[in-house]
Amino acid sequence: MQQQLENQIKSSEQKIENLKIDDQQSNQSQKFDEDQQKNIQQQEEENQNSKVNQIQDKEEIQQMQNQRWDNLEDDEDEEENEEDQNDEKQNTVSSYFLTNSSTENKQNQENKYKYRNYQSYNKQNQSTVICQNILKGSCKFGQKCRFSHGKYGQKYPNINPNINYKKNLNQRKFAPTCLYYLQNSCLKENQCELYHPKFQQYTIDPSEFYFDLDDIKRTNQINSQEQDYLNYQIQEINHQFDPQDNCLIIRHALSHYNYIGDRFIYETGKSFLDKSSKQFQVNEQLIDAELHYYGLQQCKTVEKKVQEIEDLQVVFVSPLQRSLQTCLNIFQQHPNFINKSMKIIVLPQLMEILSKVQDISTSLHSTIKQKYKDLGFDFSLFESPEMNTDTWQLQVIKDKDVKKSIAKQIEEEKAKWEKICIRSIRQSFPKSIETNESVEQRANEVLEYIQDYIKQNKLEEKKIAIISHAKIIKLMLKQKQQHEKFYNYKQNVANCQIISINL
Repeated sequence: MQQQLENQIKSSEQKIENLKIDDQQSNQSQKFDEDQQKNIQQQEEENQNSKVNQIQDKEEIQQMQNQRWDNLEDDEDEEENEEDQNDEKQNTVSSYFLTNSSTENKQNQENKYKYRNYQSYNKQNQSTVICQNILKGSCKFGQKCRFSHGKYGQKYPNINPNINYKKNLNQRKFAPTCLYYLQNSCLKENQCELYHPKFQQYTIDPSEFYFDLDDIKRTNQINSQEQDYLNYQIQEINHQFDPQDNCLIIRHALSHYNYIGDRFIYETGKSFLDKSSKQFQVNEQLIDAELHYYGLQQCKTVEKKVQEIEDLQVVFVSPLQRSLQTCLNIFQQHPNFINKSMKIIVLPQLMEILSKVQDISTSLHSTIKQKYKDLGFDFSLFESPEMNTDTWQLQVIKDKDVKKSIAKQIEEEKAKWEKICIRSIRQSFPKSIETNESVEQRANEVLEYIQDYIKQNKLEEKKIAIISHAKIIKLMLKQKQQHEKFYNYKQNVANCQIISINL
């Protein structure tokens, strides 16, 4: 009996032990399951985060790509807007282009990029839309660019791409220079009404442009080849002269400054308005530039013309040296000049718009002034205290703000007029110191003064002459509403050209 009881106790203990083991195993299994579940959840979370990150990365990449194309399109739009603005300017300056038929305009629009040379060719994309960045020579997308990079170098593989190879339009030699042509983008071809100057075949960088003024001054004969490519009219000048008119307006002859400027265009293919031309336009060697040898020959051509006008009594001339020299060389053999019945009045208001160094006067320096006074030139309008100084040009300027600013600088720095004026020209380049409005006011004063002079001296039946500069001549013609083609910028006033009007 006792033995059975012991066996039962052992059996119960064994069962209890087994139950404990089972419980322990069950707990371990449950814990393992929980850990496994946590690992699965964690893995799922990591996978989900990874997917989210991948999506975000894709979105960022797509956004960056979209932004890149948007920026490119913005650049394209800006270039197109600039081109549209330039087109509007060209149409404003040359309004008669609008007479073209709508069919021709449409054709020009379709051929918009036909005549341009481009710096590379993208075979993968021959879109009709030209990449504006490649026109600047720096498209970073290369052959992946979705815009066309055009064709370049097939017709002229060894020649500077900045040159326009369109033929020179000799029949429009007196027209203003076409700025689109200088930018290699004139689409008018032979229909362009503006002047297309000749360039040398291999143009140079503007920084390499050089001139020797002393060597230029030694010129003593006409170079026929140079006369051709610089398009100079020396023996034959296209005058606009009517014998019935009582006033001859003559632009000064070719100066050293004019000659150097024409050479700059020919050698570099750049315009006067290009910032690279500043190096010679503010060069102090060209202050109040004198006449070139070619200009003196132009005077001889005009001299023969004016000698036929017997009743020429009075000449009004600008104080700048190129005008004084032109006046002397044109009229020195005129009978009325020889017998001293011709009066030559130096009129301050006839000076050129103050824009470049050649517009700074030195003619009141004692030796120059005395030379012309001895020849009979009347400087009486310079006898007042404010005009008989080196700063007389400051008194002529009509823009009050400009006058005040320059006068203040001269007073504060105790500097000469020339120094302050050159600095102002440098700062305002390529714009003029004077505004068009102030010069137009001067032109009106000139006409009023001359008309009063004619009445007071009873010269209605006589002829007079005015020798001045291109800008103020155009504005005088505008005031009189005569020769519209000049003041509407359809035609330039050529050096030594005679234009007659009625006063």
